[in-house]
Amino acid sequence: MAYARTTVAEFRSLLIERIGGNETFWDTGEIDLALNEALAVWQLITGDFVLAVSTTLPAGAQIITLSTTATPSLGVIRLRRMTTTATPSPSTTLYPLSIQEADQGYYGRQGSASGTPEYWAPFGINKFMIHPSASTTQTVQVQYYSADSRLVMDGTTYLDLGDEEVLRLVDYAQWVLSFKEGLKEALVNTQPLREMFLVAARLRSAKLRGSALYRNYMGNDRDETKPLRDSNPQAGLKG
Repeated sequence: MAYARTTVAEFRSLLIERIGGNETFWDTGEIDLALNEALAVWQLITGDFVLAVSTTLPAGAQIITLSTTATPSLGVIRLRRMTTTATPSPSTTLYPLSIQEADQGYYGRQGSASGTPEYWAPFGINKFMIHPSASTTQTVQVQYYSADSRLVMDGTTYLDLGDEEVLRLVDYAQWVLSFKEGLKEALVNTQPLREMFLVAARLRSAKLRGSALYRNYMGNDRDETKPLRDSNPQAGLKG
């Protein structure tokens, strides 16, 4: 969903306003790095900023590399979805597998006859496997989580986020900048800014709350169904 409300230039201005317009203590490079880090962490823990690119499936090929000359430019974190764009037939979505599932479920798949691709599996960062291989050259649309730097300082590029989420990203960027003021400022005084950012990220992603990544960020222990990191003290022994 494109909000088209806050440009990246306005995003930067919000942070500068938050730090009192102090561009002497924090130079332009530090401000931009803090904003880009906020965007990168948000992307990492929510999976926002999904882009799509068309790529060709050569006849007979099973392992495909996304074209590095495609538009938009490819900064891939993880492949997400794959859909055929063959015409005049309607488009179909390929079913996702892992390489292990493909090996176990389709014995001898590497020598199997080609046909219409039905399955795909990630094979590294910017490569994927299809099964069966295409009998003729086809085109698929690949959705992926983008890792491209999103902070281009102009007045026409928009952040694909709501106003309340933009403010939480500014919170995180301010927290990053606070390390220059000292550890107490970063780890005590501005720590609530980081926590508000993480709460907003949790609300953005329904799956985030139970993820290991979120637990690590919040410093939470594993739940009771998983082994504890520390062993229990033996009976009769004092800690």
